[in-house]
Amino acid sequence: VAARLPAGSQGAARIAGATGGTAWEREAPLTIARDAGGVAALWARSKIAELERERYRGADPQAIRDGILEVALAHGLVSDYTSLVAVDSVVARPPAAPLETEAVAVNMPAGVTMSMAGGAPATPSQPTPEQRDAAVDAGPPAPDPASLAAIRAMATTGTPFVVARLPGTATPAQLNLIFGAACLVLAALLLWLARRRGGLS
Repeated sequence: VAARLPAGSQGAARIAGATGGTAWEREAPLTIARDAGGVAALWARSKIAELERERYRGADPQAIRDGILEVALAHGLVSDYTSLVAVDSVVARPPAAPLETEAVAVNMPAGVTMSMAGGAPATPSQPTPEQRDAAVDAGPPAPDPASLAAIRAMATTGTPFVVARLPGTATPAQLNLIFGAACLVLAALLLWLARRRGGLS
């Protein structure tokens, strides 16, 4: 039993009930009441529970909501209308700190290399202005003679030019179709044999 009393209360608190079909009653003098940690929260939880029961008894929903909010906010409790939010006070990056952009290397898929994908691993470091100017002056890189010969052969003969062979990980559909057809034939044969034996018996 939890109760909220004004300071300096006098008299006694009478608690009555029944246990095992027998009436039970006790009196506790209010002069022995002392402040203790957690009692306020215990009373607040009981008060919120009582307000929720009043709502089901037909009380005004808005009044019940306002009462629950008042008690829950005053005692820092979670209820149907309040919740606790954790706010981190540690600043991860000062607002005045500049932002930096950097290329991050990622993993290639299993069975694939950079040469198959048609490129070279990217380096996280950015080229210097001198390197960029040198690349512009040098112009685009010369095409690979082998690649040019393969493209000319494809244009002449119509043979597809394979740039990269990626690993074949698809399901063998043709093999599955053959296996499924064989299972159907076997099932039909077993059904025919079962019916024939039933007819002979």
